[in-house]
Amino acid sequence: MVGQIDEELPEHGPLRYWAEEATPWRREYYATYGSLEGLDCSAAMDLAEHEDLASLVVAFDVSDQAEEDGLAAAVAQRRTAWEAAWLLEHPAGGTEAMDADWAAWEADLAPADPAWLPAALPRVLLLPYFWVPSEGLDKKSDRHRLPYRQLARDKYIEIQGGPVLQQWQIMARVMQYAERWGFQTVCYDPFNALAVAGKMAEEGLDMLRFQQNYTSFSEPTKRLLAGLASGEVVHTGHPILGAHALNLSISTDANGNQRPIKEKRGSPRKVDGMVAAIMAYMPQMAPGDDGGGLHVGAV
Repeated sequence: MVGQIDEELPEHGPLRYWAEEATPWRREYYATYGSLEGLDCSAAMDLAEHEDLASLVVAFDVSDQAEEDGLAAAVAQRRTAWEAAWLLEHPAGGTEAMDADWAAWEADLAPADPAWLPAALPRVLLLPYFWVPSEGLDKKSDRHRLPYRQLARDKYIEIQGGPVLQQWQIMARVMQYAERWGFQTVCYDPFNALAVAGKMAEEGLDMLRFQQNYTSFSEPTKRLLAGLASGEVVHTGHPILGAHALNLSISTDANGNQRPIKEKRGSPRKVDGMVAAIMAYMPQMAPGDDGGGLHVGAV
């Protein structure tokens, strides 16, 4: 068993969702971390190059909570409009009479009817974590166009001392997050990660090797991007994940299969967080979706 995580997480207000970017699937959403406690979730990690960026994304099933919140908001909006109409008809009416009439009126509406809810409620929420080595940090910030020192002060990324990533320290953090959030399944890129994945499997996590090819990526990529466009997949407004989404491009092969890539080969702009997000989303895909290309086990 590992201890409690000693950290201060950035807060973003109540569970609410909004979008600013013009490109439909490049959306930023906000949620409180406390509201995620106890939800079903899965995760994915991308350890990448030793001297570069490492990422973990946890994907939470928020469908039940979102439906409850969406229904409550819809009922509140209906009540506001109904009260205005009621007061026009009953200018001398009191609160008790209004409440009684509302109760009778509401009972006939079947509030659970989907027509009361927004067109697309969030189903999956993405929570990312990032690590970067301290050596050459300012150069990395310039190349990646991200102010890592400020982001570390704001608890959006963890800076590790030294020239390379400390994979075993990252593994310990992932195990802490697994205990905190309750995820059992971790998808991972086998490049540079087989030893760590093997140890995590020994610790009891279900490690799914996610081959970095069109077969593995295609269906999760298509469904994640469609979910971001519709509002069914949301994230917590994390600035690094948002930047990686803006850097992301999609490659399509002759058979229509898709996978995430950088905008240009060799570009310093990172997409690691979105790659991990796609991998983390795969176990949250609806039953019957084709994950393809996954191999259960650490090796």
